[in-house]
Amino acid sequence: MAAPATAKGEQTRRQILDAGARVFAERGYWGASLNQLIGRHKITKGSFYFYFGSKEALALAVFKDLQERTAARLMARAGAAPTPLLQLRSMFIERARLNSIEPSVKAISKLCHDLTNHPKIGAELSSASRLPVLITRDLLTQAKAIGEVRWDVDADAAAEAIVGAVIGFEELSEQTTGGRDFRERVERFLDMFLPSLSKV
Repeated sequence: MAAPATAKGEQTRRQILDAGARVFAERGYWGASLNQLIGRHKITKGSFYFYFGSKEALALAVFKDLQERTAARLMARAGAAPTPLLQLRSMFIERARLNSIEPSVKAISKLCHDLTNHPKIGAELSSASRLPVLITRDLLTQAKAIGEVRWDVDADAAAEAIVGAVIGFEELSEQTTGGRDFRERVERFLDMFLPSLSKV
């Protein structure tokens, strides 16, 4: 059912999305329940089911919302860097920083991990999760156009390598230090990998 086009309706929908992000970040998709969402955040069942028909629908909406809002924040922050490659570096370092200070941002990777093979929404989530790859590819393409990156670099392959590595470092950091050294790992990787894109 479509949400009403009113300020109050959008406020209620936003409240549910934000509460969902907090619960999913804390417990993951499989560990979260609607009772936790509704009970802890003072959301009525009627409101929840008006905006989202199921836990699956909420999870997908939370994932897309967080992806888009986080990407916008990262691009705004990265825009201060003078070149596309430096913007890319800034974007990923800021993403790692946000991951450590904003619990809801962790919901992005948790939901992606939990729902990739979900029978109902896995395919749609997989498509939505391509956003970081597409943004990275676009920045690499811009960098190639101005000679900051070699002409023979495959922007698609390089973008997937960067995003895949960052996802891997996030998982490794969570397992070994509870995420405390995620930013340091990302920064070290980018400082090693990005120069290789401009050198023969």
